[in-house]
Amino acid sequence: MKLTPYIYVGAALLATASCGDFNDKLDGYSEDDYKPKDVKNIKYELTSDDYTKLSTLSGDDKIKANQYLTSAEDAHTYIPLWLADTYPTADNGSTVTVTYKQLGGESHYLAPLKKAITYTLAADDDVSDMDALLKTVRPEAEKNDIILVCTADNLSMMAYQYSNDTWNVFTSTSTDITVLPQSVYSALGNTFVENADNVITTYLKNTYPYSSDSDTKTIIYYYNKYKDIGARQYTFESGAWKLMAQSEKVVTEAVSAPFVLTNGTWKYDPSVTITLPHIKRDPVSTMFYQAATDWVWSNVDAPAGISKGNGYVSKWGNNDYYTGSSAYNSCVDWSPANAKAQNPAAFDGKSDEEITAFMQENLIKVYAEVLKTLYPETKAVEGIDVIYTVNFTATMPNEVNYTIQYKVTGDAVFTYIENSMRPL
Repeated sequence: MKLTPYIYVGAALLATASCGDFNDKLDGYSEDDYKPKDVKNIKYELTSDDYTKLSTLSGDDKIKANQYLTSAEDAHTYIPLWLADTYPTADNGSTVTVTYKQLGGESHYLAPLKKAITYTLAADDDVSDMDALLKTVRPEAEKNDIILVCTADNLSMMAYQYSNDTWNVFTSTSTDITVLPQSVYSALGNTFVENADNVITTYLKNTYPYSSDSDTKTIIYYYNKYKDIGARQYTFESGAWKLMAQSEKVVTEAVSAPFVLTNGTWKYDPSVTITLPHIKRDPVSTMFYQAATDWVWSNVDAPAGISKGNGYVSKWGNNDYYTGSSAYNSCVDWSPANAKAQNPAAFDGKSDEEITAFMQENLIKVYAEVLKTLYPETKAVEGIDVIYTVNFTATMPNEVNYTIQYKVTGDAVFTYIENSMRPL
């Protein structure tokens, strides 16, 4: 009697194995035919629990404590780990747009200063190789750690930051960074700054008397008797230095980034596909095509001294036959007959094929400008091809669905990908 359960289990396993062997031998059998499709296209905002999981998956304890990510680089590296753990059944082609908290521009370099330490050079220190020296001072250094180094008389100081396994002078592309000199503390008769705003603005006014609007300075200083380090960023506006950010106050911003599953791997992919529906008064189509026609008016007809309606742009100003864009009909009109009717002088003597080719060539050029106008914050991403794809409907006179692609090659710079404009 005690053997009965095992007999049933053994029989079940045998039956399962037999069915599997049998199915594998069926004509036309393919495992892919029986795999469920789980192509995701969702948006998700990270929660407190998600930051805790990210901290565990990445091995970065600071994420759990901070409840934010320090940089876009960290987000692009760590979030794919979270996605793989959270969506293990997702299929290739899945897209998840993740919204997360990231240090703001100023906080990104100010925040690490809260944990900075001071090192006073000894007489026998080799200052010719500061990287080697500081590695002995702080062998356990982590990314973005900062040390203030101060010639034993404390008369001058320099800030160094640890990045890419190297100690380098602490710099920023958006601000000049200065360590408050010892002479200021001596003048105050103190080892730290009590009234930081008054002291630092006075220092800036006296040290930089010829400043211009938008000049930006970051001052590093001691703010208590324990020589804890703080930093304040000031910008010169209307004749005065104004406080913009400080290390004691961490400011985060919400960032949304798309991640795509390709060949079983989640990767950050900021490429964008814009589909322009051929539907009158569709808001997306109307905005895009109107931007194209506005560009033609501002850069082609108007500079030539042509009144609206007598050039490429119609008298209503909502379509043009320089590119064929029509905000009125929500499509691209490459019909030679309509182009001739709008601007007979420009197309006189040209064949239908030449007229269509003329508008197609111009569309390639103008749509790069439209993308620049509509997506001014777009930036190239190192190591990633950022592609903007525009899908639209062309009439010539029959309707044909088209696509065109641009690669982002700089800040709001869209470069046409050769031969990418084609019928779908």
